[in-house]
Amino acid sequence: MLNHNKDILSINKSAKLMIGNENFELKRSRNILELTRNLEVIDKIDAALNENKHIVHDVETFDKHYRYYFSPVTEQNKTTVKGSLILIEDITIQKVSEIMRSEFTANVSHELKTPLTTMIGFAEMIKEGLITDHEGIEKYSALIHKEGMRLISLIEDLMRLSKIEENTSSIEEKPINIKEISQEVVNLLNSKAENHQINLSLKVDNVIMKANRNYINELLYNLIDNGIKYNKENGSVNINIYD
Repeated sequence: MLNHNKDILSINKSAKLMIGNENFELKRSRNILELTRNLEVIDKIDAALNENKHIVHDVETFDKHYRYYFSPVTEQNKTTVKGSLILIEDITIQKVSEIMRSEFTANVSHELKTPLTTMIGFAEMIKEGLITDHEGIEKYSALIHKEGMRLISLIEDLMRLSKIEENTSSIEEKPINIKEISQEVVNLLNSKAENHQINLSLKVDNVIMKANRNYINELLYNLIDNGIKYNKENGSVNINIYD
């Protein structure tokens, strides 16, 4: 809380910590400039006092993001400004989430563009008559199909992530048997592993945990599937889960 001269009337410990001057002591009337030299903050205080308006302003420090709310305190006539009330909110988690979401969107855009570019390139080769023999058309059609399936997989992942983000609070969790789910996933991927000459090894304790069965199933499937896809020839994927 400040008066019209920008002298500090009261301040709590949290505010001092967020401003970055936790050792500041208010034993007498002290001006806001003794607490902070942040010109952005001072400018917004001046605007709140001189223009009698509410202002919201974000301030970024070395490792934190804060949102300042500047509100003029007026006489009963609501025109004479007596001072300003300043509230500070820590929005670091929100800002970091926004940055991560932005980076994720950029990465996804790249991942979606790659298979599309490949598909268009192969399709144009066939369209322009650069590939005319049956064997060549069959080969590049298979590659287009493969990239199309990859694209669908990426889109499905995006839809699942969106659903998780929107409905995190309503995810159904029940006691599930990890050994049972692991065996089901391995059974599904056995033929793929054999085609890639990859040996699958499963050693799982009889673990019971409270979780969403579908999400755990997808997690294990994706991990093992990637282990097969990106493995070396005659390699192995070992799944060990202990209680």
